[in-house]
Amino acid sequence: LESAPCAELTQALHSLVNDTFGVTDRLSAKLSNTWRAMDANAEALRQSRLPDETLRQVVTLLAHASGLMDIIETSREELEQSRQALRQMEEKLAETTRELGVDALTNTLNRRGLSNCLSREIARAKRHQDKLSVIMADLDNFKRINDSHGHEAGDRMIVHFAQLIRFVIRDADYVARFGGEEFVLILPEADQVHAEMVALRLQTILAKTPLLYEDNEISVTFSAGIAEYRDNEEGAEMLRRADTALYAAKAAGRDCFRLAQ
Repeated sequence: LESAPCAELTQALHSLVNDTFGVTDRLSAKLSNTWRAMDANAEALRQSRLPDETLRQVVTLLAHASGLMDIIETSREELEQSRQALRQMEEKLAETTRELGVDALTNTLNRRGLSNCLSREIARAKRHQDKLSVIMADLDNFKRINDSHGHEAGDRMIVHFAQLIRFVIRDADYVARFGGEEFVLILPEADQVHAEMVALRLQTILAKTPLLYEDNEISVTFSAGIAEYRDNEEGAEMLRRADTALYAAKAAGRDCFRLAQ
């Protein structure tokens, strides 16, 4: 949050909010003044008895109405500019989250963030001779959810799964969206046995917590591969072994996990 991109976005957001408040405040003040003038003219028109006076009041009232339309149109254009600025900010935010290593949908690490995090934890494991494990988890038959309930339901399920992962891991652990419906859990100071316990807890909570979507309960399972860090192993190799174990779990019938060789 203290990085330059975040500071830039924060400043831009402050400016946008202040500009928008300025537009709405000016609109409110102009509308209030115009409405009061129109009320006064309307009351004078109701009380008018002379034709010339009536005509003058009608002309004045029409002029105020025209001015009111001008105010609304000007404010509409200013608010449209604010909306366009907001769209640009949303695009910038998406770009910034990618640069910072965050997946926009789940708010977990993205692949870039995963690579940086895993490299850092491997260096720490080497330095302190600690254990380190990763779990590569993939939702089973995910395409069926998209086909049966739509892609929005699929996105909701991905977010749901990410939230359940956070529930079963420690504060010191990390979760990254590797791609699609596939996630990687990084477990510092954790051996293979600890990783198996995490996978089992995730299986249990996922089985008991279906996604509620449009009055439907959507259940799903996942398969996983577990790899424990080996001396002098790079992050890419560690992930490759976990991925191979994941495919072995898929081949074994899904809804299970396998240990990397």
